Amino acid sequence: TGSNATVPNGATKIIYADGAGSGAAVSDLFDSVSITGGTITGITDLAVADGGTGASSASAARTNLGLAIGTDVQAFDAQLADIAGLTVTDGNFIVGDGTNFVAESGATARASMGVTIGTDVQAFDADILKADTADELTAGFSAAIHDAGTQSSGTYTPDVDNGNFQQAVNGGAHTLGVPSKNCTMVILYKNNASAGAITTSGYTLVDGDSVTTTDGDEFFFYITRVNDGSSTFSLLTVKALQ
Repeated sequence: TGSNATVPNGATKIIYADGAGSGAAVSDLFDSVSITGGTITGITDLAVADGGTGASSASAARTNLGLAIGTDVQAFDAQLADIAGLTVTDGNFIVGDGTNFVAESGATARASMGVTIGTDVQAFDADILKADTADELTAGFSAAIHDAGTQSSGTYTPDVDNGNFQQAVNGGAHTLGVPSKNCTMVILYKNNASAGAITTSGYTLVDGDSVTTTDGDEFFFYITRVNDGSSTFSLLTVKALQ
């Protein structure tokens, strides 16, 4: 260049054209930088334009770039790395195994969630009857009998939720009420030594045999109760069994 640029002994400088055509100049830009055997040391801050002041740290530099960890970008999460490493297979679910995330087939995932078909939940069965679906039975069925105990006072109102077949002991004078739900049911009444008169309350019609109070006598009480949306109709028919 025809100019001399003096560099102090042991210093690291940049020689550049001074732009005025007067020759070379020496920059103090990297006074703290040391270059030894191709290794650069002494740069501890990341310089990022922020209006001319630069950034004082890597964290500040990320903020200037709009890359603040936990605010602008997701912090490293080993579990997310686990998910990213899973092989995508049609029909698999991603679930936690207590430590990591794993991909499981439908059957394995159901077992992990405690909904194993046939063990935890009912397997599909086309023959299951539904309360709101018409169906046709192709086999008969039996029913257990509900024991209503000894009735000796007050009012005994049969509850069809206990079953359509019930039994009771006439142990004293009492009243038989009408079931509160539409139903047909049969009650086997048995007299003991304290049997009393059985009166009825609320029935539309009562017919059949007379009820005795003789110890050991038995009767079938046939009950039908229907509500048509405005009125309740009920029928009690008594049949002596001796």
